[in-house]
Amino acid sequence: MATSVQVSGLHKSFPGVKALDDVSITVNEGEFFTLLGPSGCGKTTLLRTIAGFYRQDSGHIQVGGEIIDTVPPHRRDIGMVFQNYAVFPHMTVEQNVAFGLKNRKVSGDQIRKRVAKALETVRLTGYEQRTPDQLSGGQQQRVGLARAMVIEPRLLLLDEPLSNLDAKLRLHMREEILDIQRALGTTAVYVTHDQEEALVISDRIAVMNFGVVQQVGTPWEIYREPVNEFVAGFVGSMNALNGADALSMSASHKELVARLPAGRDPSAVKVCFRPEDVRLSRAEEDVRKSEVRYTGTVQKAMFLGGGVIYRIDTGKRQMLTVHAYIADRSELLAEEDRASVIVSLDKLLFFDSENGDRLREGV
Repeated sequence: MATSVQVSGLHKSFPGVKALDDVSITVNEGEFFTLLGPSGCGKTTLLRTIAGFYRQDSGHIQVGGEIIDTVPPHRRDIGMVFQNYAVFPHMTVEQNVAFGLKNRKVSGDQIRKRVAKALETVRLTGYEQRTPDQLSGGQQQRVGLARAMVIEPRLLLLDEPLSNLDAKLRLHMREEILDIQRALGTTAVYVTHDQEEALVISDRIAVMNFGVVQQVGTPWEIYREPVNEFVAGFVGSMNALNGADALSMSASHKELVARLPAGRDPSAVKVCFRPEDVRLSRAEEDVRKSEVRYTGTVQKAMFLGGGVIYRIDTGKRQMLTVHAYIADRSELLAEEDRASVIVSLDKLLFFDSENGDRLREGV
């Protein structure tokens, strides 16, 4: 049965390291909630504190409205899927999945039924008598998932479960995990440092850095409405120009001035835009009032099949990245070609150069 999770004012330190700094999040019933951030940001510490493997220095954790601060891990009714699979090498698949049920003194008949159902859910029926050394990495991870699910936990925690898999298998497994979570209706908290993975599978995301939750929101909100420069740059790519440089390079000076936050020194503002939010042109064409243009020389052109990543040197200490989707070979630009990077003004984001906070245009 799905449950909610509420973390309030959580602090956790290790010698010389503040791992969690006043962390507060709410996870709704049945939600797939992701903790996203770089290595060392505190996301795994938060997950393990919810699981009970760590004890917070202060703050509270509630699951289903129950405060579980002093409840030992094995009594929290939480399933955990680990990064390194954590399957027992000397046990068969069936024995691995049944392990938690035996510890809970479930009857033999119920164990057989629940193990069979769990293995069917993760598509491992027929593998019951195999040992982990006879399984692929993806199959071992599915055993770990089945073992966490079979106890029918009220909450499922997943600690970077796909990081040891190859790229193609990761894509397949993240869909499987999401499908299983949706089918069971279980509340899930998932840890990853992979931005694309988080955007694809999450209902909501908490972006963390240095033990602090920077922003909580839907994938769209995190990507399109970042609250600060860290979130904008970590979740996807971002071109960042100093405001004064952006003005001096612009072919729409007056329009850009009108968009800049009122009363701010342009040199104290960063003007940012996503690499895919541009038009790329060979000619220095005129731009509409709703657009801004930057010109430069192609330094690199990296063909990706469906598109090209260009690095454009503006000649003013600024290198722009552009993701262009190419429909015809004639559209390809070569290194040393001149190019115009045209951005719609409504795609520009503004950040305070000093503290990185989001600034609103014209405000």
